[in-house]
Amino acid sequence: MKMRCLLIATALSAVLIAACATKPLPPVAVEIPTRSISYLQEVKPLLEKRCTVCHSCYNSPCQLKLDSFEGADRGASKKSIYANRLKTMEPTRLFTDAKTTAEWRQKEFFSVTESSVTDGFNDSIMIQFLAHKMKNPKSTGEYKPEAVDLTCSENRSSVVHYLEKHPNRGMPFGFPPLKQDEFKLIAGWLYQGAKGPSSSEQGILEAPKPADAVEIEKWETFFNQDDPKYAMTARYIYEHLFLAHIKFGTTTLEYYELVRSRTAPGTPIDLIPSARPYDNPGVPRAYYRFRKIHSTIVQKTHMVYELDDSRMGRYKELFIKAEWLQQPHLVGYDPKFSANPFLAFEQIPPRSRYQFLLDGSQFIMMTFIQGPVCKGQIALDVIDDHFWVMFLDPDHDLSIRYPGFLKLHSERLTMPIEKGSDLEQFSAVKNSHKKRVIDFYKARQEFYTALNYGGLGYDSIWKGNSVSDAPLLTIYRHFDSASVHKGALGDLPKTLWVVDYPLFERIYYALAGGFDIFGTIGHQLAVRLYMDRLRIEGESYFLDFLPPEKRKEIMQSWNVDVDLEKMHFAPSALPSGIRYQTGDPKREFVEHIVKNELKEAGISFDTTNYLQAGEDYPALPQKYETVDDYLRGFRAVTKPGMPFVELVNGTNSNLAYMRVRVKEGKDIVASLVVNRWHDSVAFILGEEKRLNSKKDTVEFIKGMIGSYPNMFFDVKQEDFPDFLSLVANFDASEKDVARFATYGINRSDDRFWDTYDWFQKRFNEDEPVRGGLLDLNRYYYNAE
Repeated sequence: MKMRCLLIATALSAVLIAACATKPLPPVAVEIPTRSISYLQEVKPLLEKRCTVCHSCYNSPCQLKLDSFEGADRGASKKSIYANRLKTMEPTRLFTDAKTTAEWRQKEFFSVTESSVTDGFNDSIMIQFLAHKMKNPKSTGEYKPEAVDLTCSENRSSVVHYLEKHPNRGMPFGFPPLKQDEFKLIAGWLYQGAKGPSSSEQGILEAPKPADAVEIEKWETFFNQDDPKYAMTARYIYEHLFLAHIKFGTTTLEYYELVRSRTAPGTPIDLIPSARPYDNPGVPRAYYRFRKIHSTIVQKTHMVYELDDSRMGRYKELFIKAEWLQQPHLVGYDPKFSANPFLAFEQIPPRSRYQFLLDGSQFIMMTFIQGPVCKGQIALDVIDDHFWVMFLDPDHDLSIRYPGFLKLHSERLTMPIEKGSDLEQFSAVKNSHKKRVIDFYKARQEFYTALNYGGLGYDSIWKGNSVSDAPLLTIYRHFDSASVHKGALGDLPKTLWVVDYPLFERIYYALAGGFDIFGTIGHQLAVRLYMDRLRIEGESYFLDFLPPEKRKEIMQSWNVDVDLEKMHFAPSALPSGIRYQTGDPKREFVEHIVKNELKEAGISFDTTNYLQAGEDYPALPQKYETVDDYLRGFRAVTKPGMPFVELVNGTNSNLAYMRVRVKEGKDIVASLVVNRWHDSVAFILGEEKRLNSKKDTVEFIKGMIGSYPNMFFDVKQEDFPDFLSLVANFDASEKDVARFATYGINRSDDRFWDTYDWFQKRFNEDEPVRGGLLDLNRYYYNAE
C-alpha cells in the first residue's frame, strides 16, 4: 500500500501524498448549542462579511462559493476554472449546471461542512480551517489566494498535511481570525448539521415580492409573444441582458436574471443551460423568464439593468413600431450563423440595435469589463489603465445610414467566437480572423473617406438622450479588474475611444456574449488577440476627428517603439471637420466636447483631478472644511514623478479606499486610483517591461469605485496634514514606512475587520441599488 501511494505521488503531485496519508485528524471540540441556529438570520450574515468576501464568483478559491447556502452545501473542487487547458472544462455554474448535492458530488465537488463525528465534536473541513486560525491567529508572510497553491484539501487527512506545511493559512486567509462568539456560532451550526433554510424560508427566498411579480407578468408577456417581430426582439434583448441583474421599477431592492426556460410563464422555470446566450436551446420553443437572485449580491458581478414602464415604451419604439429591413421572421441557431449578430439580426434596423446599445452604454461596457471572467486579465491587459469612451452619433454612423455596408462585409465581421470553446492554441496563434477584422477596419476607413468629404465634426459625437446611460464613460483598469463610470472622471487620459455600432456590437459579443470561461486556452487567446484589434479601431475612430497630420504621431505616442505598419494602423484619409486653434488638438477636442456638446447630458470635468490647458497641480488648501478641500489636498501631492507615485508601482497596489474621520458631520470617503503608464498595450507578454512608473498618476475619486480594494486608509482630521506631508515626501525609508503603517490597515491588523465593516456599510449606504459586497481576494498580500 505504501509503495502504491509513493508511485502515485511521484507520478502526479505531492498533493496526493496527503490523500494517501493515514494520520488521523483530531476533531474540534464544540460547545453544544442549546437552541436551533438559523442559517438565514445568523449564519448567512456572518459568512457574508467574513467568508463570501473572498468566496464568490468563478475566482472563489477551490470553487467554494459561500454567497448562498447552495454554494456552501455544494462544497469545493480541486478543478481550477482559470487553468490553462487544451480541452473545454465541464461548466460548474451554481444554480445552472447541477440541481442537487448528489449531482455536484458526481462532478467531483466535496463537502466542507459534513462531519464524521458527533458527541460534542466536529471534524468538517470548514471547522478545521477556522479552528486552526483561532489557535494560530497571527498572519505572517504573503497571501495571494488567486495565485498560491491552496491544495483544496478534499479530506481530513489532507487538511492536516496542508496546515502542517502552512501553519499560518487557517481561515480567514491571511486576515484576523473570527471573534470567539462568531466561531462559536459557525461551530454550532456545523454541529447541528449545517442545515440551510427551511422549505418555507426557501420559498420566500425564491419568490418575488408582490410588486415585482406584477412586473414579471407584464415583461414575460412582452418577451413571449408569438409574433415574429416580438420574438426576434426578445431574442436580441435576451442575448444582451443574460448577464444583467434586472431591477424592476419598484421600490424593492431585489434583482432577477433573464433566463431561457422549457416552460411557459405561469409555471415553474425549467432552466435551459447553455454556454452562451445564442446557443441552440435544443427545444422547439424557449421561453424567456425571470429568475430571482437569492444569493448575496457581490459588487464584482453586480451589473444592474432597470426594466420599467419607460423602458417598455422605449423597446416598443425601437423595435415594434419601427419598420424592419425584412418581413419579420424567426431564424435558427446554426452555431456560426448565431455567433454573428450582423447576420442573425439583419432584419432588425441597425439604428434600433445601436440605439438599444447606446441606451444601456454603461451596462454594455461593463459586461466586457466585469462580465463572466471575474479575474479579468484575459480582456484587460489589452487596455490602458485610464481612458474615456465616446460614441458616434447614429445620424453620422454610416453603417446605420447604409445598412447594406454591414451586409456587404458580414464575413469580415465574423469573430473567433464562431469557433466555439474548443479552439486549439495553434489555431488561435494562426489567427484566421485577424485578416478579416483588419480588412473590415480598412474598408470602413475608406467608406468614411469616400462619403464624408468635409470630415467629422463635433456634431458627429453622440450627445445622449433622456433615456440613455451616458454619452461619455470613464474606464479604470485596476490591473486584473476594472470599473466603468458615467462621465469624465480623472485627468485627461492617455487614450480615448470613439465607438460606432459595428465596434460596439463586436466588443459585446466577442468579450461577453461569446466568451466562455470554461473554454480552452486557444479560445481565450483568440478572444484576447481579437480585442487588440477592436481597441485599435476605437482609438483610430477618435483620431479621425483630429488633424490628419497628427493622427499617426499621436498613435505612435500611445505605442512607443511599436511599428505602426506591423500593427496595421490605418489612419483615415478624411480631412478634419474641425478647425483647431491650438497645437494640442486632442485636449482642444475633449474640452470643447465636454464644455459645450455634452453639457446638457450632465457631463462635466472632474474638478478634483482634471487639469485644463495651462493649469498646474493645486496648492495645499489652507484649511479642510469640505470634501473638495480634502480631495484637492490629495491631488496636490500626487503629481507624476513624485516619490510616492513612483514607488507605489506593484500589481497589487492599484486601488485603495480612504476614510477621513471628521469632527463634525459625515466622515469623508474617497478612492485612491493608481493609473500605470503603459508605453504600449499591443502585446500579450512582457507587460511589466512596457510600464513607465515616472508617468504613473494617482487620482482621488469621491466615494468608492471598483470591486477589489488593495488597501484601506483610516485618517483622523487632525492627522490629515501629516498624512499629506508623508505622501508628498515619501522615500520608502524605515521611518516613513512605519508612519505610513499607522494610516494604512494591514491585512493582519487587529483593526482590519472593523475597518472593512465600516467601508462596506458606507458603500451600502451610498450605493443602495448598484452596490454589492466588496471583494478581498486582492487586498495587499503582505501580512506584517
